[in-house]
Amino acid sequence: MFTEQNFSIISEFVTPLGRIKHNVDTGLRPVNQRKMAKAIRRAIGMGLHPSVHKHPEILRFGRHGVATASIPTPSDPSQTRL
Repeated sequence: MFTEQNFSIISEFVTPLGRIKHNVDTGLRPVNQRKMAKAIRRAIGMGLHPSVHKHPEILRFGRHGVATASIPTPSDPSQTRL
């Protein structure tokens, strides 16, 4: 069920900062949560999944495969915050 090649499935269970979500957030039972966590760790270890951020394809197409609009940038430079 959980393999390292299912990138879109794995990215649903990882936060944007790269942490594995808790089973309260994922809704998985404990056995399946452990399997998913193991698959995520394997994918990160093999270099198939980024450990810190989401893949650009996932960010561009969103969860449902539909291209999302680009984030508008403020035209006034004083509105940008670092």
